[in-house]
Amino acid sequence: MLYWLTIFVVWVAVKFSFKSIRINGKENLPKDIPIIFISNHPVGFMEPLVISTHLPMQLYYLARGDFFRKPLFRWLLTSIHIYPIYRFRDGFADMRNNESAIQTAIDFVKSGRNFLVFSEGSTKLQHSIRPIQKGVSRIIYDLLLQDPNQKVAIVPIGFNDTAMKHLGSHVIVNIGEPINPSSLFVNEPKKPRFLKALTKEIETRMYDLVPQLTDNEDEDLLTDIIDLNHKDERPFKLMKRYSQKINDLTTDKKSSLKSAVASLKALLKNNNSTASGLLHKNSIFSWLTLLLGFIPSFIGWLFNGIPFTLATIKAKQKVNKPEFYMVIKMVFKMIFFFAWYVLWYLVLKLIGVPHALLILILLIVLGVYYRHYVNLSKEKFIYLKGKSIRHEFKSSKAHLESVLNT
Repeated sequence: MLYWLTIFVVWVAVKFSFKSIRINGKENLPKDIPIIFISNHPVGFMEPLVISTHLPMQLYYLARGDFFRKPLFRWLLTSIHIYPIYRFRDGFADMRNNESAIQTAIDFVKSGRNFLVFSEGSTKLQHSIRPIQKGVSRIIYDLLLQDPNQKVAIVPIGFNDTAMKHLGSHVIVNIGEPINPSSLFVNEPKKPRFLKALTKEIETRMYDLVPQLTDNEDEDLLTDIIDLNHKDERPFKLMKRYSQKINDLTTDKKSSLKSAVASLKALLKNNNSTASGLLHKNSIFSWLTLLLGFIPSFIGWLFNGIPFTLATIKAKQKVNKPEFYMVIKMVFKMIFFFAWYVLWYLVLKLIGVPHALLILILLIVLGVYYRHYVNLSKEKFIYLKGKSIRHEFKSSKAHLESVLNT
């Protein structure tokens, strides 16, 4: 019961936190067979929140063992299907618990349950896949050693976010074709060769699901280019195309590209502008939305501004690593908004206001609309203010594209 309640609450929070969430490849999900999902891990704990609320199945998870040291956290995490797995960095004493953790994962598969693993071993703000650890391959090997006829599928997942440092972006989850480890086990029964072969197969499959860069030093460059083009309607194709272009550039061309990106960023910074504002579609509909939407937007701000501001302040106070800022901010929003609206509900019931619950739902909707209205207002303001630099910005963008395409 606690699991499904958590899934519902997280689904609502996730839906309100991103512009769009797209799941590609659901047709690749095997039926009537336990699945081990393997995902990259670029953004704190956001990946399991998005994946678990958008796949049509119940999931179990393996998470780093140091989260389970406090009894309360251990109880809470296991209640929502999260179990520990230990790493060398957690210490030798904890590593001795890994045999039971691996057996827990094996028992999941044997009982037909599906679970999710982040096999890079840690989180890092990076679009590309980092080296895959051998933990899942060890689980599979021990499983097939116990029962060579056990059916299991490994399904790779590529988690992509157009702006990994803040909410309100586009998320694309790509589900790859399943891997059948049983056939590999038959061909490579020796443990070292099996672990190496399966880990390499997983890594290769995952490369197609993310914008993979040859040189990790180019991650900032790719992020900057995505930021300058994030209004594109096909964000993953955009990321994939630019990563491939960057990989193909010579050293001199890459240097020219970095200079073009730096010039564009300087132009925006010096004029307090954004790419989305300068590229804003100045339609009649957007003006009508701006004019007619002021009052409902103001009401939304009036009743939602306090918990939103508190969540932002607490997240900045508590988070030192940028990888975790987005998810921690979302969690604080959930906590503060829940407390805020419970308080309002009690006040409305106390003073006898009819239909208190419907009123609060309407106020929540207006709060979501307020965020959309603020973003539109900022874009409209920058669009009007940036008339003098719009031509220069578009020319610089065209130059950037020409460098990429030569």
